[in-house]
Amino acid sequence: LFGFPTVKLNLSSNTNYGLICVRLCMIDENSSSSILISRGILDLTHYKSHEHPQLLNIDEIFSVEIILSGICVCIPAGSRLRLALSTSYWPIVWPAPQLSTLTIYFNELSSCTLTLPCLNEKYSTRNDFGHPEICQGIPIKYLRASSINRFRIFDEVSEIITLKINEDCGSSEYPDGLIWDETTESIYTIKKNDPQSARIEINRYLKYYFQDRSTIKVDIKTKSIMFTKQSPSTYEVEHQLNIYNKDQIFFDKNWNLSFPRISN
Repeated sequence: LFGFPTVKLNLSSNTNYGLICVRLCMIDENSSSSILISRGILDLTHYKSHEHPQLLNIDEIFSVEIILSGICVCIPAGSRLRLALSTSYWPIVWPAPQLSTLTIYFNELSSCTLTLPCLNEKYSTRNDFGHPEICQGIPIKYLRASSINRFRIFDEVSEIITLKINEDCGSSEYPDGLIWDETTESIYTIKKNDPQSARIEINRYLKYYFQDRSTIKVDIKTKSIMFTKQSPSTYEVEHQLNIYNKDQIFFDKNWNLSFPRISN
């Protein structure tokens, strides 16, 4: 397969909003695990135009074409392909302001199709291009290895689902003696069956300094929060930036911004 898979659907929504995520997965012959090959996501209020989105007419049938991301992959003999459809893809995609049920229509007059970009044999090549040439990198000393941890928490009382990702980018020392240290904490929360409760918080910590110099010791802390209020008409963003040099505040600023939510 070489190119862009496409999916054509005939569907309707029971609200004025809608989101559809299409995932093309490969299921190995010897296991039940699936491998994501390609995906495409469409805010259905954009199905006519990205420049001029429009609210959907409730229960009105319409046709959409979803172009998935480009792929170049060989599917082993005996493997199966699975097309998965969903109305949400949190936290990759911000949820629609209302819970919606999409109905897909299959009949002789309104067919739904998956088109795969099969490579024509006359264009195929078996040339061996060898190993890629790369430049010699600078010598970096790794003081702490990078790591990543994910935690999924469900509070049965509040019905709030939390996805917490701790990403440690490690600590590195460069040839000039500069030491760089970076960690990021990402917290995604949403309440069951309540898309308006979606909230993202990103905390990032950076510090760099020279081991043999006391004049430079910089710590940078950022905190970014995105959410919507009870009214679905705006996105709210809060951002905080703190910069320290030798444990003394050097720069400090807070932002509180509102962005109009034009469609989804």
